[in-house]
Amino acid sequence: MPLLAALLGTLTQGALAGASGSDGCPGEVLANGICLGSTWPPIEPHTHRFPDPPYINNPPNTINLIGRQLFIDDFLIDASRTSTVVTTFHAATYRDDINPVLRPDKTWEGADNISTAFASPFSGGMWWDAAANEYKLFYRCGSPKAMQCLAISRDGLTFTKPEFDVVPGTNVVQPEFIDGSTVWLDTDPATPPERRFAMAAVFAAQHYSAYSILYSPDGVHWTLALNRTGPIEDRSSVFLNPMRSPRKWIFSIKSGPKGFGRSRSYWESDELDTGAQWTDECSDVVCNATTAAKAWTNADVYDPAWGCGAENYTQLYNLDAVAYESIIVGLFSLFTGKYCASGAGFNRTGEWDSVFLGFSRDGFHWTRPVVNGAHQVFLPMDAHVVHGENWRWNKANVQSVGGGFTVQRDDPLRFYVGARTGADQLTGNATAGVAELRRDGFASVSVSTGATHGVLVTRPVEFSGTHLFVNGDNVDKIKVAILDAVTATALPQLGIDDYAGVVGSTTSGTLLELRWAGGPNALNHAVNKSVRVQFSFQDDSAQLFSFWFAPSTCGASSGWLGAGGIGYNSSRDTMGQC
Repeated sequence: MPLLAALLGTLTQGALAGASGSDGCPGEVLANGICLGSTWPPIEPHTHRFPDPPYINNPPNTINLIGRQLFIDDFLIDASRTSTVVTTFHAATYRDDINPVLRPDKTWEGADNISTAFASPFSGGMWWDAAANEYKLFYRCGSPKAMQCLAISRDGLTFTKPEFDVVPGTNVVQPEFIDGSTVWLDTDPATPPERRFAMAAVFAAQHYSAYSILYSPDGVHWTLALNRTGPIEDRSSVFLNPMRSPRKWIFSIKSGPKGFGRSRSYWESDELDTGAQWTDECSDVVCNATTAAKAWTNADVYDPAWGCGAENYTQLYNLDAVAYESIIVGLFSLFTGKYCASGAGFNRTGEWDSVFLGFSRDGFHWTRPVVNGAHQVFLPMDAHVVHGENWRWNKANVQSVGGGFTVQRDDPLRFYVGARTGADQLTGNATAGVAELRRDGFASVSVSTGATHGVLVTRPVEFSGTHLFVNGDNVDKIKVAILDAVTATALPQLGIDDYAGVVGSTTSGTLLELRWAGGPNALNHAVNKSVRVQFSFQDDSAQLFSFWFAPSTCGASSGWLGAGGIGYNSSRDTMGQC
C-alpha cells in the first residue's frame, strides 16, 4: 500500500479515539468516556505539527468526571457557550533557597573529583512510601561507574543517605553499571509485596540497547525478573498508566527517525516483565508492524530553536509521565544544544536540556500548550550564562524524575529534577533540585484582559458526588449553575439565582466547597445525569484552577496522586481534607 494511503487509513482509525461513550465504540472506553478506537495504540506518523488529540474535537457525548478537572486543554469547554475568559499556563518555581537538595558528597559518588561526581536522578524515581512513612529518591550515583543509589527524606526537602547492606557502607541499591533507570512504586493492592518497587534499568551489560526489569519489596534489595526486553536506545524510560482497564505499563522508548532526531516510540503491556518483547524500536517516521513499537512523539515547530552545536535542530531527549487527578502529565526533556564553546558567547558547554509539559487524557495523544507562538519552559536551565562567573546547580542537562512530582496535602506540588554544573564545563558534577507549583496549578481560567465579566460552560458531563469543590482565588467572585445538557437551562435549585457561594469564610484556596441555597442536598437533582456546569466570573480578580464533585464534605476527588505525598496512604485521593 502506498505510504500516503496507509497514513490516511491510519488517521481515519485514529479519529475514532474520543468517540462517544461505550455505544458504538469499537475499542476500549476509558472511565472519562473517551473511546480508544479499533486500533490501539494508533499507527500515526511523526510530524513537526501535531494535530489536536482526537478527543478534543470528537469528545464523548457525555464526559464522566472522576478526579479534579483541570483546564489544561479544551476537552471540558463548550466554546460556543463560553465567552470573555482566558486560560493562563503557569511554570514551577525552583526552591533555590535550598537547591540542590542532593549533591555528590560521598566517595562512591565520585566526591574526590568534583568535576565528574554524580548524584542525580536520570530518570530514577521520587516516591512517597506511606508504608515506611518516608520519601524515597532513587538516583544515578558514581563516577566513572554509575550505579543506583537511594536517598531518604521525611519532608521531601532534606535528604539522608543511609547505609544499606547491598554494598556495605554505602547507599547503593543496584551496583551494576547503568546509563539510567526508572523506578516505580506500585501501590495497587493486587500487586504482590515482593513487587512493590519496579525498576526498568538500562544496563551497560546490555550495551544500553534493552531494558532489564527488576522488582523489590523495599526499594533496597532487587531481583532480576527479565534480563532483556525488546530493543531501545540509551535514554529510555517507563511509566504506569492506571487509567486503562486493565492498567498498562508504557515503555517510553528513545528512537531516532530521520529528520526528527531523538524522539519517542511507544509500547504498552499489562505487566512490566511480560509482553515487553517488541522487535523494533521504530526509528522510522511511521511503524505499522504488529510486533514493532509505534511512532509516538517528538519535538515540534513550537519548541525553542536549536542553540548551538553540531546537530542543528531541537530534539526530545526524554519523556517521563505520571497520572495526576484526571489526566496524564508528561514531562518533556528537550535537547536544544550541546558542547558549545565558551568563546562562542554561549559559555554553556554541557547538554542544553530543559523540561516542558504535555497533557494527555488517553495516555497517547498530547496537548502541549502554545503561548505567544511557543511552548513555554516549565523547569528551565539556569538563564545565567555570564562567562567567568559561577554556575548554578542547574547549568545544563535538566531532566525529570520517574514519578514526576509529589502531592502533599495543603502544600504545593513538588517537581524533582536532575541537573549538572561544576568546574568541568563539558559534563560537570550532577545534582538534584526541587521546584514547586500550586496544587492543580498548571493552568487557570480568569476573565479576559479588558473584560469585567466572563462565562465558562462545560460540555455535557456526568458525576456522582453531591458536593462541589473548586481550587481558586477570590472564588466569591464566581457564581455557579448546573444546567440541563440539552436545553442549557438551570436544574431545580441549581441556578445562578439559587447559588449561595463558598462554604466558610475562606475565598482563596486549593479545596473550597461551594453550595446553593438548597443546601448540601441540592446537587441530588444533578447526580448521574447529563448536565453542564456554568461558571460566571463577576470580575477579573477571580481565578479558577480546577473543580470536582466529591461524595462528602471531606472533598476527596478520587483522582490520581502522582508520586504521592505526606498525608496520603494510596495512589488516589480518598481522603480530601479529612
